[in-house]
Amino acid sequence: MYKFGIAIDNSDKLYSPDNGLPFQDFAMLLTKMQKALGTDNPALCVSAITHGSYKIEFSSNQQSDSDKFEEIHKRVATEECELLPDNEREYATFIDKLITKRQVFFKPYTEKWQGSITEISKVKEKDFYYLQDQIQGVIREISAAEENKKGHIKLKNFSYRIFITELQDEVLKKFYKSSPLLFTLRQRIHIHKDSIIDATLLSFVDTEKGLFTDKIDRLIENEGDLFPMVLNGQQAKIQFFP
Repeated sequence: MYKFGIAIDNSDKLYSPDNGLPFQDFAMLLTKMQKALGTDNPALCVSAITHGSYKIEFSSNQQSDSDKFEEIHKRVATEECELLPDNEREYATFIDKLITKRQVFFKPYTEKWQGSITEISKVKEKDFYYLQDQIQGVIREISAAEENKKGHIKLKNFSYRIFITELQDEVLKKFYKSSPLLFTLRQRIHIHKDSIIDATLLSFVDTEKGLFTDKIDRLIENEGDLFPMVLNGQQAKIQFFP
């Protein structure tokens, strides 16, 4: 069996098997970690919680689980959170929450490696700039807004998130995995890596049917001022602002 795990402690070394994470935090940590690992191996399990800090040890019959565990935690420890793949970013975000809320640090390890996570790196303002651009694509993912988390969409053949408002979310659901749309975006570009970090949706057009104001008129009648309008000549175009 392959052994690996993660030790959790604070500067006062107060964490132990008898004084560890609350159940809710422990369960969520394992859930986020499992998604980041992307494994459904039934032989991967928590094998022990040991002394010498609060050390959660895992065992698996597959070396690939140990290798993936190491790879993920190396990225979480060194790369900017916003640039991580989706599941790894969510895992890193939860670790950041625990570091802040519980004042702890993490020491992931395998049989051949040991790392340390004392903070989660984030893209600093000096490291990015904004660019307005238009792209065409089909929506392949829609994620509704949650507490302290913006809703977003993803397009086919594009990996970055496009943040949307609740009103945009309601309209865009009709186009999920269907007709292509023309999106006007405010993109956040990483200066050093010359890559798109994420974007905010400014407006969108149904490329097969042109401006879709007729479809939204009924919503405007019901929602009133919730739909800001920009008049362009004699034709009204719905403009959504972040």
